[in-house]
Amino acid sequence: MPDESFSNYEQTGLSLSATWNIAHIPLLLDVPDTSSRDRRVLYDLVADSRVKRAFEGLGYNTVQLPSSYPMTRWKDVDASVESFLSPNMVEYSLIARSMMPLVQPLFGRGPADFSFGMHRRALNYQFDRLPEARAEVPEDEPALIFAHIMAPHPPFVFGQDGSPRSSEKRFEFYDGSHWLDLHGWAAGKYPEKYRAQAIYTMERLGEVVDRILEQATRPTVIIVQGDHGPGSGLDWERPRHSNHRERFSIFNGWYLPEEYGVEIPEKMTAIQTFPMLWRTLWGVEVPRLGDSQLIAKWSRPYVFFETRN
Repeated sequence: MPDESFSNYEQTGLSLSATWNIAHIPLLLDVPDTSSRDRRVLYDLVADSRVKRAFEGLGYNTVQLPSSYPMTRWKDVDASVESFLSPNMVEYSLIARSMMPLVQPLFGRGPADFSFGMHRRALNYQFDRLPEARAEVPEDEPALIFAHIMAPHPPFVFGQDGSPRSSEKRFEFYDGSHWLDLHGWAAGKYPEKYRAQAIYTMERLGEVVDRILEQATRPTVIIVQGDHGPGSGLDWERPRHSNHRERFSIFNGWYLPEEYGVEIPEKMTAIQTFPMLWRTLWGVEVPRLGDSQLIAKWSRPYVFFETRN
């Protein structure tokens, strides 16, 4: 596992678009109006990425376990593993703006406890089903499996041991200064809650990896990688004043069969993931990309400021 790994962007849509297309956003998109907030173009970049098409061209089946975030969903897949009762972001938002946050405290519950419970269920469903996802396609054919897990990202619904947390405010997927603005006096609890949810998430992912390897009947590669880091020091509208090292630092764990005999470099950025993988598996050389780390305002996702860790 690389000791120092970094994302190339601080927002999920930007980060995944660059990683799965092996190119920086300014090279992938022509955005004539830099004041645009329209992120649908990023959805398209992830949904039908260069990497996905390359694997499909080699005969790989595609299986996804998408999260509630719409920009993590592939299109035209061979199998999609998702819970029937998992709301998407729009549905969570509708619940948060209904009467439910006002009613739940009358019964001694937090204002978003119902949504917290659904989110916990969705995350545990992914942890439980991910090891079985390979069974969705023929065993004698190769498969590319993509799971996006919205944890340890807020909202913080798990304690360190997986116990349920009660909500203090309405349910939102806010991070960075948006989370801090919402939680007010509780804002200082972000690092503590993030750490606890991260510990539980990593414990479950360790179980997932063990189960995948126990069941594997063919050479298996596993990459567990964050698309960005924590946001306790992230100011969405003052990106140059943010804690860049915290936000860009990511977990980046690899499992490769011993026969490949490859050492992953100690320092790398996410955009090097698939060039590294293809070089390892097939000896395919992809021209090295710049490791620039670009940050943008939430309100101006296509105006970038460069920073380096």
